[in-house]
Amino acid sequence: MEAWDNLKKCFKIAILTMLCITMVFSTGLLYVFSYGANDESSSKSSQQSEASKKSNEAKKVQAPEINAKSAVLYSENTKTVVFSKNKDERVAPFSTTKLMTALLVVKHVKNLDQEVTVSKEAAALGGSSMDLKEGEIVTVKQLLYGLMILSGNDAAYSLAEVVSNGNVDDFVQMMNDEAKALGCKNTNFVNPNGMKEENHYTTASDYMKIARAALQNKQVYRFASTKKYEMGATNLSEGRVMKSHTDLINTKNSGVVAGKTGFWNGEASIVLAYDKKDLQMMLVLFGDDKENRPKDAKAIFEYAYKYLKVNKPVSKGKKVTKVLVRGGKYTVVDAYASETAYAYTEKGDRAKITVKIKRDWSVKAPLKKGDQVAVAKVYVDGKYVSDAPLVVKQNVSKGWITSEAYISNLGTIVLGFLLVVLIVIACLLKRRRKKAAMPIGKHDKGRFK
Repeated sequence: MEAWDNLKKCFKIAILTMLCITMVFSTGLLYVFSYGANDESSSKSSQQSEASKKSNEAKKVQAPEINAKSAVLYSENTKTVVFSKNKDERVAPFSTTKLMTALLVVKHVKNLDQEVTVSKEAAALGGSSMDLKEGEIVTVKQLLYGLMILSGNDAAYSLAEVVSNGNVDDFVQMMNDEAKALGCKNTNFVNPNGMKEENHYTTASDYMKIARAALQNKQVYRFASTKKYEMGATNLSEGRVMKSHTDLINTKNSGVVAGKTGFWNGEASIVLAYDKKDLQMMLVLFGDDKENRPKDAKAIFEYAYKYLKVNKPVSKGKKVTKVLVRGGKYTVVDAYASETAYAYTEKGDRAKITVKIKRDWSVKAPLKKGDQVAVAKVYVDGKYVSDAPLVVKQNVSKGWITSEAYISNLGTIVLGFLLVVLIVIACLLKRRRKKAAMPIGKHDKGRFK
């Protein structure tokens, strides 16, 4: 009887084990219990004592007072405005206009080594220039360096002629069309160089859109970030050495990596790209003067650098969650951040940072290493600020037919083994019952002759 009871216990244990394994491998309950069936959400908020809170409030520094008429500082990390002043006020962009000119040139001219013969109209332009001569032969690339480093009005005009086949008015129309396409609502260009004219205007808010589009273009960025360029001799001129005079770009540890200045009759403007210690920002500043322009730019960057806390709720290369994979050798795999997602808060602020996972429930094998399977979205006090793609770090080949029901290959093997065990136990139990039901004396029939 003891053996019989043990056999029945084994049978019950085997059935329960098989049920548990089936639940885990077929429905992803292990995944659900570990990470949640809905979008994953984790929150971080600073827990401060009253004393520490008051101390932080006392230390809180106001945004800088600047001389410029208008400005916008934009965080590339979070895609939000960090600082602004009169951002929708109409201003003259002056030579920062040349960023739009450069953007259109690299979009429409495929061969930057294309030769250009300088026209009489281009050579006659005053103001800042490359000192081009009528009939001089230069390349588009050389003109772009002259445009960005020397702020050449003659270079801007020559480039506009190249793109528009000599009709600069058509090029100006292209500038306005591009501005509208970028979402600018209060911008109008009249010329390609930024020389002051009544209807040549923009706003800091609008020009941020243009500046970002231009400096996110790798070719434009290359020209706008160059500190020095040596140009060879041409048919009419000796070699030229161009050196950037963009504010802060040559200042050690300034964080400024690219930019474009503008100036007219005592009034100055500037566009700067900043990249330092996890802070990637863009500044547009208008209606300043030459003396205060670098001071204002530095003050705004220091405000952001010193008084904004950089949070990394999602770090590049870190495991963030798990995802279900239908039809794969593995049906639950780890998902890693392929980029860092940032969130900025003022130091001492008790803002709540939340990470939510937007899952792709249609993920299906096969998967290659690096394939995106979800997105981690970051929120500050409920407002979306940034995100990071989540990818797999392993190849996931197709699994057996059972993987269509989210049962991995390993799960199938385990279930198969348990099924065999159950069949063996069931056979033994059946045989035992049959034997127990035999009349007394028949068990030993035929044993002795």
